[in-house]
Order: sequence, then C-alpha cells, then structure tokens
Amino acid sequence: MLTYHRGVTKRLRSWLAWLLAASLLPLMFLVQNVPANAVSSNPTPDCSAGSTCTITFAYSGDYYAWTLPNGITSIDVSLSGAQGGSGSSPGGKGGVVAGTLSVSPGATIYVYVGGQNGWNGGGSGGTGGPVSYNSSSGGGASDIRIGGTALTDRKVVAGGGGGAGRGNCSTQQGGGGGYPGGLGGVGGTVNSGNNGGTNGGGVNGTYYGGTSCTWSTYGGGGGGQNGGGGAGGYGTSTGGSSGNCGSANSNPGIGGSTGVTSGCFGVGGNGGTMTNGGGGGGGGGWYGGGPGGGNWGSGGGGGSSYLGELTNSSYANANRSGNGTASITYLNVPTVSSFNSAQSTPTNSLSSFTYSLTFSETVNTVAAADFSNGGTATGCSFTPSASSGKSVTLTISGCSEGTLTPRVNQNSVFGTVTNLNGPPDTSSATTTIVIDRTAPTVSRVDSPTAGTYSPTGAPRGPNMDFSVRMSESVTVSTGVGIPRLTLTVGSSTQYASYLSQSDSTTLTFRYTIDSSLTQVDTNGVTMTSSLDLNGGSISDYAGNALSNTTITPPTLTSVLVAQKASAPTITLITPGDTRLTVAFTAGADNGSPITNYKYSLNGAASIAFSPVDTTTPVVITGLTNGTGYSVRLIPVTAVGDGDTSTAVTETPTAVVVSAGSNISTSYGRIETSTAFTASGGTSPYSFSLSPTVSGISINSSTGRVTTSSTLAVGSYSSNVVATDASSRTGRTAITVTVTKATPTFSAWSNVTKTFGNSPYSIDSPTVTGSLAGTFTYTSSNSSVISISGSTATVAGAGSATITALFTPTDSSNYETATTTNTVTVNKASQTITFGALSNRTLGTGTFLLSASDTSSSGLALAYSSATLATCTLSGSDSRTVTLVSAGTCTINANQAGNGNYDSATTVTRSFTISSALLITTPSGASLSATYNSAFTLTLSSSGGSGGNVFTLATGTLPSGVLLNSSSGVISGTPSTAGNFAIIITVTDSNSATASTSSFTIAVAQLNPTVSLALAGGVSSTPIGVSINITATVSQDGTLTFKSGGSTLSGCSSVSSSSGSATCSWTPGALGSASLTADLVPTDSTNYANVTSSALNVTVVSGSTTIEISFSSSISKGKTITITASTTNIAGKVTFQVNRRNIKGCVNRNVSAGSASCSWKVALHGNQTVAATFNPTNNAYNSSSTSQSVVALRRISR
Repeated sequence: MLTYHRGVTKRLRSWLAWLLAASLLPLMFLVQNVPANAVSSNPTPDCSAGSTCTITFAYSGDYYAWTLPNGITSIDVSLSGAQGGSGSSPGGKGGVVAGTLSVSPGATIYVYVGGQNGWNGGGSGGTGGPVSYNSSSGGGASDIRIGGTALTDRKVVAGGGGGAGRGNCSTQQGGGGGYPGGLGGVGGTVNSGNNGGTNGGGVNGTYYGGTSCTWSTYGGGGGGQNGGGGAGGYGTSTGGSSGNCGSANSNPGIGGSTGVTSGCFGVGGNGGTMTNGGGGGGGGGWYGGGPGGGNWGSGGGGGSSYLGELTNSSYANANRSGNGTASITYLNVPTVSSFNSAQSTPTNSLSSFTYSLTFSETVNTVAAADFSNGGTATGCSFTPSASSGKSVTLTISGCSEGTLTPRVNQNSVFGTVTNLNGPPDTSSATTTIVIDRTAPTVSRVDSPTAGTYSPTGAPRGPNMDFSVRMSESVTVSTGVGIPRLTLTVGSSTQYASYLSQSDSTTLTFRYTIDSSLTQVDTNGVTMTSSLDLNGGSISDYAGNALSNTTITPPTLTSVLVAQKASAPTITLITPGDTRLTVAFTAGADNGSPITNYKYSLNGAASIAFSPVDTTTPVVITGLTNGTGYSVRLIPVTAVGDGDTSTAVTETPTAVVVSAGSNISTSYGRIETSTAFTASGGTSPYSFSLSPTVSGISINSSTGRVTTSSTLAVGSYSSNVVATDASSRTGRTAITVTVTKATPTFSAWSNVTKTFGNSPYSIDSPTVTGSLAGTFTYTSSNSSVISISGSTATVAGAGSATITALFTPTDSSNYETATTTNTVTVNKASQTITFGALSNRTLGTGTFLLSASDTSSSGLALAYSSATLATCTLSGSDSRTVTLVSAGTCTINANQAGNGNYDSATTVTRSFTISSALLITTPSGASLSATYNSAFTLTLSSSGGSGGNVFTLATGTLPSGVLLNSSSGVISGTPSTAGNFAIIITVTDSNSATASTSSFTIAVAQLNPTVSLALAGGVSSTPIGVSINITATVSQDGTLTFKSGGSTLSGCSSVSSSSGSATCSWTPGALGSASLTADLVPTDSTNYANVTSSALNVTVVSGSTTIEISFSSSISKGKTITITASTTNIAGKVTFQVNRRNIKGCVNRNVSAGSASCSWKVALHGNQTVAATFNPTNNAYNSSSTSQSVVALRRISR
C-alpha cells in the first residue's frame, strides 16, 4: 500500500504511484493472457434433441481439448467473447459469432472461453494513485483452435469487450468486441477511440485533458481484422497507431502513461500507470483492442471478432455480458442406447445367446459383419434379426469358451435420420456372458497342520482338516452323498469328508479320529490320488460337474495319528527290603512315545514315577515287608494315560539273594552263571526259578543257572528264589539273553576269466555244519563282474570281489553271514584283418581303406602312410588315401587297446602307383569324313599301367565306322552323313580312366550331278511355243525348274524317275533365257541339295495362225457370221471382203482363240473374204488368210 506523507508534493506522489503501477503492469498482463498448463474437463454433450448434440463450454480459466466424434465433418459453433471488466462504468460487451465450420472426423478441438478478468487475451487495466483510480481489464476472447494451441491455430474468434476506465468515473465505458473490428473505448463523454476496421482503430487526437471524469483522455481504439487497436492519447502525447503492438511514443508514454501497449494479434493492449488513473485494458480478440488513455483513464477498445473459415456465418457486436461462452452443435451419429442380454452367467450352454440392441435412431445396413466379440470367446457367429430398425435382436452362436461381450463395430451402421455412420466408437454390450464348458478340477490339496492327532484331542486335536483348492468357483451338493478324500491311516482306510466352504474356491474336508487301534499312523497318513464323490457332486457356477477327480496328494509325512498306549505286561516282580522291583514288557505306544509310567497298589489311585522312568524294571519303594501288594502299571503318553496292566501280587521280604550273574550266550551253546547266594534268613537255603523257563535250570543247592543248547534266541527274565529254613523267601531277577549264532564257511576259491568270456554260474561256498539256507551274491565292481541271481557276467577287465550273503533257513536262531572271493578278468586280444591293396594309377582319385578286427571290441582302427612321397591319408578317421606320385605306397593298420583289450599287432600293406593315364583329344582335318568314303582316326594315349581298353563313353559313331577297343583306331566307311559328337574313354589295367573332350566327326554329304537339255537338243525356241526341258540327275529327287531364278509355271517339285525329269516350258519373252534346275535328293541325309549349271536358250519371235469359216451358205442379201480361229493369244482380227473392211468388223477382239463378224452379203458372184490377226504381244508375228466364195443370186418368190 502506498502511503502519502505530509509535505510530499503532488507531482512526486503522482510519480511514485505511476512507478508502482508500472512495476505491477507486466505481472498483471502475464496473469491475464498466459493460458494455464492444465486442461479443463470437458462437459457432457446434450443429445436430447435426438438428431443433434450440443456441447457448451463455460469459462474455466483454462482451455478445453475435446475430441470430435468420428463421422462428423462439420460443426455449428457459437462463440461469445467476455465482457470487459466493470467499475463505475460497465466494460464493453463481448462480440458474438456463429456459423458452420468444416472439420475432420476425430480431430481435437481446442476451445478457449474468455474470462471477464481478461483470460485469453484481455489487456490488463491501468493503475492510478488510489485503488479507486484503477481501470479494469479487457474481456478475454473466446475462440476455437484446430491443429494446435497457438494463436495462429484459431479458426474462429469472438472478441472480448474493452475494460472500463477509471473506477470512479461512470462515463468511461469500454468498447464492445465485434466484427469486422471492435468498438473504440469511451473517453469522458464523447472522446471514444476509433472503431476497429481493416487495420484496427486508432485514437482521435493528442490532447483533450482535464481534471475531471468528464474531461478525460481518449478511449482506446478497437481491434481490426489485420491489426490491433491503438492506445488512447493523453496530454501532449499522440495516441498509439492502429495496428501497432507494444509501446509507442512516450511523454512519458502512450496516453501519458507508463507500461502501455497497443492491441496485438490475439492480445488486447495493457493500460498504463498514471497518477490520476490508468486506461482500461483492451479486449482480447483476433486482434486486441487498444487501452484507454491515462489520467482520468478512459475505457479500452474492444477486440475484433474473426469469422475465418465459417460458412453460414452471423455475428453481433457488443452483445455478451459477463464471462464468454462457446457451444458446438454437431449431428448425433447413431449410438447404442441399450445393449444387454437376459442370459444367466456363467453358463455352459451350447445353444445360441440373444442380446437386445437398441439404437438412438433407426439404422439400416445392419449385418453380421457389424458385430464382433470384445471378450475372449472365439468362433462366434452374429445374426441380427433385421437389417434395419431401431431395435434389433442379435443371436450369437458357435462361441468357444471364454467371455462374450458383443460389440457394435465403429461406424458400422447408417443412421436414417442423421445420414451418418455410427456408432462413433465401438460400443460394447453391458452384459458379459461367461461361457464355461470346462469342468472344474482340483488345483491342489493343502495338508492339515503337522503334528500328532488323537481322539482325546491331545496334543493336536481330534479333527484333521484338509483344504481342497478348486480351479474355479464351485458349489457342493451333498443330497445323495458327501464327497470325501480317501486316507490310509496305519493299515486302515479312513475318509476326510466334505465339511464346508471357506470361500468359493476352497473346500474343507475333515477326518475325525475314532478310538481304535486301527487308526494309528507313525509314518504319516497317506492319501489316494483321487477325490471320491461318493454320490455327491462338485460343480462350477456354469453347471459343469467335476469329472476329473485326480488330485495330487499333499505331503503328509508329518501328519500322524495316535491312540492311547496299550497296557504293559508285568513279567516279574522281585521283592526286596520294603520294595518291589517290577520287570515288564511295554505295550504298544500306538503312535505317541511313552514318556512315563504310573503304578497303583491294591486298587488305589495311580502314582506317577518320579523321577520319570520308562525302562524296565521299575522300582516301587516305601513298602512294608511281609505285606502283599497287587501291582498294576499304566503307561503315560502325550495322548494321556494308557491302558492299565493286569495286576500281579508280590510281598516285600528281608531275605536277600545276590552274587549271581545274568547269562548272555548264542544259540546252540550251553552256558552257566556264577553261583547265587542268599543271606538275611536261616540256613540252609534252597534255590529255585520263578517263573520257570523251559531250557533254563538252576542247581537248588549251589544256585548256579544253566542254559540248554536248544534254548531259542530271545531274552528271558525270571527270579532266582532263595527259601530259608523258616520258609521265608527272597529273590533277585536274572536275565538270560540268547543271541543268534553266526554261520561259518570253508575256503571259497578265487576265479580267473578273460574279457569276452560267457556268463558263468557262481559256485556257492560250503557252510560249516551243513546248515540249510540260501545265498545271494553281490559284486564290488559291476564294471568288471555284474551279477544277476547266481549268474556272473564278465563286464570288463580288472578285478572284483564277490560277496556271498548266506541267509539261514532258521533265521530265528542264526544270523546271516558273508564270505568273499576274488574274480580276476584279463584283457582280450585283438587281431586286424587287412586285405591286400590293389595297384592304382595316378589321377583315379581317393579311395577308402577297409580293415576289420576279430575281437568286436569296437575300438577304432588307425591307419598311417609309411611313404608320404607317394601317398597320404586324410579324413576324420584317416581312411582316405590320396595318390601323390608314381611308386610304391605302404600303409600301416594299427588298433590301440583299452581297459578291456590289448593292442593289436600292426598289419602293413603295399601297392604300386602308376603314372597318370592321359588321352589326347583329336582335332582338325582328321575329323572330316565323307559319306560312303573310307575314314580312319587313331587315338593317342600315354601313362597308366598298360592293358588299355578304349570305349565309346558318350555319343554314337557314324554307321559303318567302328572303334577298335585295343588299338584305339576308329575306322570304316560312313554310311550316314552328319555330325557325330563323341567322347572316348581309355581304361588301364588298374581301372584308371581318361577321357577325351567331346569332339565331332563330321561326315559330309555327296553332291549329286544335274544337267539340262531342251527337246531335240536345240539351243533356241520360238516364243509362245511349248517345249520340254529334260533334267538328267545322278540321284533321284524332286526338281524345280527356273528361268532367270524364277520358278517356271507347273515345274515346281517335279519328281525324277530313273535319273531324269521333264518340264514343259512355253517361252513368254524374246531374247536370252537362263534355265536352271534345283534338285532336292530323295536321300536328303546323305546327298546335298544342288543347282544345275545354267542352260542358256535364245527365244525367237513366235508365229500365229488364222482360219475363217462361215455360218451358212452364202447368197446375196443374206447375213452370214464369219468366224476367225486364231492362235490362242490376245489380239485383234480385221475382216475384209474384196479388200474392203467389212463395216463393224475391224479390230474385233480375239477371245479363246476366236473372233467373229456379221457380214450381210451385198453382191452375188465371186468374192474374196479375208481376215488378218494382229497379236497384242509384239513378240508374235501377224498372220492372215483369205478364201474365195461364190455368193448366189437371191432367189425371188
């Protein structure tokens, strides 16, 4: 807050206020004109009109990014710019524009809605001294941008109004936004800025100051189409020029203010800072309005609207109050109103499913291809109930398992109302059907908690619960039977039956333990690998019943079942001084170890031994000598007290028996204890055993205990009882232990074998004493000797110890015993079979060595060359022999040994290598032959091992020509002409071969002779007269006769016979003629086509003939036809009578050798009738004839 101090001058206060405002002005400009980074949430379109939707955007302080629906190519827009900020006077109202804008389907439309606070281009208001002197911001423009968010991306703009002037001046309104330019702001009462035009509105002048609201400076100019509004002027300063951006003149600035900017592209000008009030901000727009002038600040100019690419456009200036607004109306493409199914889900149905589908309008072109499944099911076929309509029933069949969510594909149907394709996006049904035709399975079975379970509940509890995890949600039916898990508890079969579900996929099965000794398991219960439905069922929600009852049992080795311990058996009570020593045999613990014993005396309550005592014998003390006690023992386990033993009665006594020893012996031996003695009574003492044991005796006088040799193996307990002279007794316990006897053997001989020997039967050892029993055998080294039963197989060389385990038939009294022998297996020998190697010739290529061994050891044979200069070996196994040079090649064959075989003796083989076999390919004149003429060609070869044989490798020799296989000479008389391409191969005695390159024996054809002659042997002939030409040939064929190279008519392909052919020729021209004949021999294979030598003939002029005849007798006055017969060539005939031409009979044309004349006889008597024939062809002579006739006189009647 600016505080004024007394004594500060008015000019200084104004300057300070102006400075503060100038410092805040840029910040105000940024706040109003820089868009935020966030994007406002788009409103919901209103499609209640049916065929159209309208989305309306309100001012939000940020821009909207709205995606145009697919299929839309034009939109109707309506934009209103924001009103300028108001003070005492109102801000200018925003402009309004509307029209149709072409768009691309799916384009992003950026919508900017101007705020009255100046958001989106409104210039900031100027500041004065006190706050009441401040002016208001210009209103923000509203615009639509496509392709980006830059100002240049704006397609249509509604300009914002200018901000009101100084806050306490009610007459200084802002100019309104509009088209083509905004209105100028008001200054005072009349001094408005210029309205915007093409280049923006300027100001009216430079100075119109004053000291009150009615005498303020000029208002800002309105924005235009091509430039912003200028700032209002003040004082001696000229206002800003239209179209300029930023500060202009300063005195101290445009409009007498600091921080002033004129209207710019998209941004209104900022009002400056002035002591008496800054100007109102310019409105935002296509081009922003200029700010009002400072000092009693005037209103800002309105921003210009911009119609841009609008069609059917309209606009209103200074029309919108408050914040701006924008709305877009577009055709409502057909959409899906509802799409659902009444089908229950999940389902295992194999039938089709139906969905009810309703569109927002009637559509057509509905077809199966318009639908798809958005779920996971495949193979679905879609059948709509109709191809048009507003509601359609869709039947879907053939779907696999999975989810079915049918979809109407994007732009797949055509709306008959809007004439657009829709829906704009793929539209899914609201009902998803889960198709489940797969029965549930058991995923796993979880074991109960490890521990010991018992019917008493101690220590773990009486109930054993198993969790069965299913592959999917299930229900369990127990109406007929209850599903169960089959358990083996000890040796009994028990069941864990279905109890409950903890969730949709987890089932609890329970086994409750009964009090039965059959239900004891100390190794862990076991479970079968199949769930027993037992008449019940387990089904998933789709109705698929569990059929695969296979399960993987859990590990149950630590899940135990115990019962209370069985009663012990009291075997002997030894009385002592005030005590009883009780020997017993423990009963079964039944799955829970015995941790202590209790005893009871004469039926009283049981007393636990303390300290704990679990081993026989136990001692009960504190008794009264001479009193009989009925003693019972009770085992104690974690399960609780066990069963009570049978009572045994005994009386403590003072007679003491001592000094004797227990007996420990083996079966079959007789043993005697040391003597027992007695004291504490009256001698003599008599000794006895109680109880007596068969096979154990005592000497009643000496107190020695003796066992018999037949006493079976076992542990025996008894008491040595001493009876004194007063019949008082004392006793002490004795234990006789008989262990099993160990059999012994005589010597067992060692064995020697060779690797490869056949299996053999093991000779069993001899048991001392001929004790009955069986032997089993094992080998210490199965890689040397392996054993099956009593058969030993030699597996490899080396040594092995064979152990014979003897199991006596009387296993109750004899231990098993072992004895050993050693088997030594020697290595087998190997022998190489390597046959002789054939001699070779250089150039025959490599060959493989082949040797074998007789041992079947499978060990590889190794080869080496001892003569590397003549032969080498290669290949992974060195078996490939390469011949290097002529000479002797020596090969060694070796075979190494191994653990089972000795190395084989080396075998050496040698063979001879001859020099390379070569053959020369013949060429030149030696290859030329002639049909039916003798021919000889000798082939040349070198090298090799000799004994060469020549063969025809490819091609065919001419007929009549043969190859001598020994000499290589080709000779004979060719009986067929032609070219014969052949290859000759020579093979030596080592089967080496060499071949020529392909060469050709050319057998040429013979040329036959042809001679010509004219009939009669003449050398000239008249023109037009036919004459025979005779050709004499040495070979028959067909001839073509020619004259001057042209074939004579009728003389083409004349066949000769017996060496001659004839052609009839009629010369047609005078002079010399050159006659030839072309012969094509019948044997065209062996004879060539030839042309005869020319026969030169002179053609001389031809002669013609003419004769006349009359049609009837001649008499005067009669008309007679005279016919002239001529040589059959073209010409004309003139008829005369008495040397005068007959009228009409001159130059009559000859046709087919005839011409005629009609003659009316004029005279009687002798008359001469003549005719002359003149040939058209000058090569023919003319001819004439005459005939004397007598014309009779006419006879009158």
